[in-house]
Amino acid sequence: MLLNTRPDDLAAALEDELKALGVESVHLPLLSIERLSAQPELALAKNYRLVLCVSPRAAEFFLESLSENQLQVFSQQVLIAVGARTAQVLSAAGLSVRVPEQISSEGLLAMTEFKALQAGDSLMILRGQGGRRLIDEVMSARGILVDELILYKRCEPDNLEARYAQLKKSNLTQVLITSFESWQRFVQIESDLTQYRYLLLGERLLKLIAPDLSAAAAQTDNQPDMKFESQPDLKCGSQPAATFDPKSLCHVLTDLSPTTIAKAYLTWT
Repeated sequence: MLLNTRPDDLAAALEDELKALGVESVHLPLLSIERLSAQPELALAKNYRLVLCVSPRAAEFFLESLSENQLQVFSQQVLIAVGARTAQVLSAAGLSVRVPEQISSEGLLAMTEFKALQAGDSLMILRGQGGRRLIDEVMSARGILVDELILYKRCEPDNLEARYAQLKKSNLTQVLITSFESWQRFVQIESDLTQYRYLLLGERLLKLIAPDLSAAAAQTDNQPDMKFESQPDLKCGSQPAATFDPKSLCHVLTDLSPTTIAKAYLTWT
């Protein structure tokens, strides 16, 4: 059974599509999204060389805040979307969007549009509160003026620990994790991280969570041998902590399409 940890508004459709592909799943959002009041005119105030939209929600909330006239003005901007789904939201509004080949900060920086920015140029980023700031740091170091419009924040859902305790009875074997913030929430509610396998979005996420998995493996290795009644034996149980490789419990996803998730899940069932 897969634990789908996507936020509520993204999980329902995913669960239906996964079921059609033969994947049993239950849903527990590790993060909820709270929309923030924002002034869309801030993204229109300058002649930005580039506008970067980092998530589908940032795109949705920003577009909903625009008047028809503002949307027409905004359509003149050179717009970069992080990921296909973000691009779809923007394209549906009639906007021309470009997407990096690699969905990461490094992939963005490799784009011709980012390489062409010069000192004194301006960049607007449409995003949520928190998250990685590599783009900001690299651009600022090159003398590029970086502005941002914060459109939402991530919060902890109500009764997360109690809801998880109930779902653990569902014979969970794999967990979908799509951000480091989600992982940090999961670590707070699960003490034995080595009992599951993880479907992770991107190599960077694997690198970020690897220390937690290694520490958990070391802790398990120092405890008396035991069986988890509701869990199958997993690879790390047969590896001494000194030789434990976090990759043995992880499958890195290149995207979050149901087909990609299902393929990764089914290789372990």
